[in-house]
Amino acid sequence: MSASIVLNLKSVRARKARLALALGGAGRVVPGILGAMLVAAGIAALMASINPGWILVGIGIKALVLQIWLRWDIYTPTNVLISSTSQIDQLLESKLLAHLGWPMQQPELWTKLMAGWQGVFVVNRLMIPSDMVRQLLPAKEADGILDAALKLAVQNGYYELDAGVILAAYLLNAPEIKPLLDSLKINQDQVLSVLDWQQRTATAMRSRQQSARGGIGRDWTAGFTPVLSQYSQNLSQQIEGGYYRHIPQVHQTAVDQIVSELDSGKGTVAIIGEVGSGKTSLVYSIAERLLDGNAPESLKYHYVLQLNASMLISSHERIENIVLHLLAEAVHAKNIILFLDEAQLFFGEGAGAVDLSKILLPVLSNPSIKIVMAMTAGDWQHLIAATPALTGLVGRVTMPEAPEAEVLKVLQDAAVGLEYTSNTLITQTAVQESYKLADRYMTESAFPGKGVSLLESATQYASQEIVTAASVAKAIEAITGSKVVGASRAERTQLLNLEDQIHQSMVNQVRAVQVVSDALRRARAGVKNSKRPVGSFLFLGPTGVGKTELTKALAAVYFGGEDRIIRLDMSEYQKPSDIDRLLAPQGATRAGHSLIGAIRTTPFSVVLLDEIEKAHSDILNLLLQL
Repeated sequence: MSASIVLNLKSVRARKARLALALGGAGRVVPGILGAMLVAAGIAALMASINPGWILVGIGIKALVLQIWLRWDIYTPTNVLISSTSQIDQLLESKLLAHLGWPMQQPELWTKLMAGWQGVFVVNRLMIPSDMVRQLLPAKEADGILDAALKLAVQNGYYELDAGVILAAYLLNAPEIKPLLDSLKINQDQVLSVLDWQQRTATAMRSRQQSARGGIGRDWTAGFTPVLSQYSQNLSQQIEGGYYRHIPQVHQTAVDQIVSELDSGKGTVAIIGEVGSGKTSLVYSIAERLLDGNAPESLKYHYVLQLNASMLISSHERIENIVLHLLAEAVHAKNIILFLDEAQLFFGEGAGAVDLSKILLPVLSNPSIKIVMAMTAGDWQHLIAATPALTGLVGRVTMPEAPEAEVLKVLQDAAVGLEYTSNTLITQTAVQESYKLADRYMTESAFPGKGVSLLESATQYASQEIVTAASVAKAIEAITGSKVVGASRAERTQLLNLEDQIHQSMVNQVRAVQVVSDALRRARAGVKNSKRPVGSFLFLGPTGVGKTELTKALAAVYFGGEDRIIRLDMSEYQKPSDIDRLLAPQGATRAGHSLIGAIRTTPFSVVLLDEIEKAHSDILNLLLQL
């Protein structure tokens, strides 16, 4: 053992760890059940004037005290940040400490680490063959690894030395493992990212074990809300019941701002963000914070209820009467926050909408009711234009797209829930590929939502129940039709003979066909700029030489059919004002068909700008940027 650290396997904590291991799960519940039964039997005996009843009550109370001690002293995990210390036995995770002996050689310690879920978590997410690593490790004492693990835990602010931290220390410091990691293309950043993923998962598990939201009879202090319950979903109850898996929110500043707005006299907040930016997850985070009591006094233990617009519309009664009734219930309950997702639907904007503006506008100015609305920036602008009075009544919180590092954390944490529902294992490379491909191909929505959506789709393409980067590539191919996975043998043959296949549909133009075919081959080989088109060509020649025919042949042979052509007759764009018809701004869903919209719908396609010489010069200059 290194002189800098001490592992005392006879310490009080080590003995408690071995006791918890020996008792197993039964130690958590059996003493409590037995104690309750003995106390009940003793009370029954006393009521029947049987003297030994006091003995039964006394033994039962001792069993209950034992249950409390086991729960809070033996089974409750530590929740104190690790600091530099020589007492390693005070820092090791309880189950790992109970299993350890000392001295211990490196291969033996590796085996112990793989006995816990934390070590398996790290190895599986990195797709590292554990048995091969064990064979590579030298038969010498592992005290140096514990030293490295302690430093790693201190640097990253972890709560305990579990198997995941020590295993990561192996991967980062054992020279015998490095050649294997290099062959698997696993670098230090990936190891640290997966370790952080494992530690966040462990922290979430500790929080669930220790959380005690609210108090006894808390719900009895609120008013009765039968109509409101009928037309809404209780997001707070979903959190309490475990139906909603918590994903760490990347916009904590936004949570703080919304809670502050709700606590103010205004009381109504609009969350503005693009589809997928996490508006609904943000509201769940707010509900969770309120349940935990981490909020101003005016909001503590409030419930968040999401109104269901479709249920309101489908009701047989007058919608106005229902809404007035449920709003009155919310005011009377005094602990309700109403959440209007896609709030424009409640103000008569969009398909399936209902215009309740005459009812809601007076309510928004009433501080006795709290309302959170969510919508996109485009919908907010349309709503403000139609109802200017909203501007002064509603606090606005804009959600910017999260940075890559934060999005990757959200994807990792979401992957844990997806693994449970799909019975798969999601690797680190799959998470990284989901971010990369969603960023490139799914431009119609925002992160982190589109990354989670792609990762969920990738579970359908798991290989042997393992979701890899290839699974994500197959999912994006199915969604967009783009070719992302490496070329198959059949496709390679097609690419090599592309000229011959195109010439089956058109005669001559050997040079043009060759240039286009070479561009496709370079693109599939990865020799291209991912932010630019596969190729941009200007076909010149008189009518009838095959300009349009080459485009059709290319689409039919390689892109999957002539329906993969996005054709624009440029003779229809002869005025500067036609630019608005050509390019619709992002998020403008009411702009109709446009070039940008067509490309977003069918990204793997051939764009044909027919008779481009007839377009206005301003439009030509704009197209040069593409």
